[in-house]
Amino acid sequence: MFIVRILIFIVFSFLPLSQLIGCSKSPAPLKTSLEAEAKFLKICKEEFNYYVVTKPVGNTIWIYLPIRENILEYKASPKSASPSQPSAKPTLRYLESRFENNAFVVEYDIAPATTYQKSYGYTTAYSREFQKKQINILTTLSRSYFDIQESPGQTMPEIPEFFVLVVADIVRGTEVKGLACFQDFKQAMSVPPAIPQEEYAKRYISEFIGSQAIINDSQGEHLEYKKIIWPEFLAKQIQNRINQKYQQSDFSPSVDTVEEILNIISTTTQIYNFTDFKTVKLHDLQNDKTFLFGREQLKTFVK
Repeated sequence: MFIVRILIFIVFSFLPLSQLIGCSKSPAPLKTSLEAEAKFLKICKEEFNYYVVTKPVGNTIWIYLPIRENILEYKASPKSASPSQPSAKPTLRYLESRFENNAFVVEYDIAPATTYQKSYGYTTAYSREFQKKQINILTTLSRSYFDIQESPGQTMPEIPEFFVLVVADIVRGTEVKGLACFQDFKQAMSVPPAIPQEEYAKRYISEFIGSQAIINDSQGEHLEYKKIIWPEFLAKQIQNRINQKYQQSDFSPSVDTVEEILNIISTTTQIYNFTDFKTVKLHDLQNDKTFLFGREQLKTFVK
């Protein structure tokens, strides 16, 4: 099985910041998210000839882009150096994070394992066409929704809290589904960025999915459109951060797994000042042990 890293910041790598934030002349301010949605669809159609389906659900805007090109492709990998010596490190074998009964629950199987690096001469990567279309959608999203300005007497602009972007290959039945907090996206796209690319990649939850229901679905009918709630978003982000720490980080995780996971949970909840939970429950499947911590205890685990 080949693991494909989700390169969230490809949008920052392919285009200059001046182009990412929109046109050079100041656009007319928008008052509502409905106006922003109309502008978004207009740009997608007139500038890129994309057929896009949008569906607002409460605080969330869903965006569905059906395509007929491959999302993934195989490429020859660069010539690698001599294989390194086998190394033992904590290895993630199972992970699930969720929110239930006023608690963040993390079930995991993490144990030391010896890893061997071997190159087969090829790797998987996102296709150029998929990357281009994802970039165009994200930049159009910023050009549309960032123009919403608050009206007199309005404490906050009417901007969605979350967006879900689904790019689906409706020929082969695969899709990439991304979930993000709109304010995180706005800060990452600011000049200069208020959130580093590496940090934004931890906050952007992305998954690669395959299903027969995707085939020939140009309307996004297979999707379960719903409002995203903060506990759900944070639980998914916690799982995303743990995955990246154990599978992608250049810095090895601590040998104390409980401390490492609690640090991630504490960091995530404090970033968004989220306090609407009572406990954290960790279930170590490898040793069949359960650990319970109160919300106040998390503060001691921030590095």
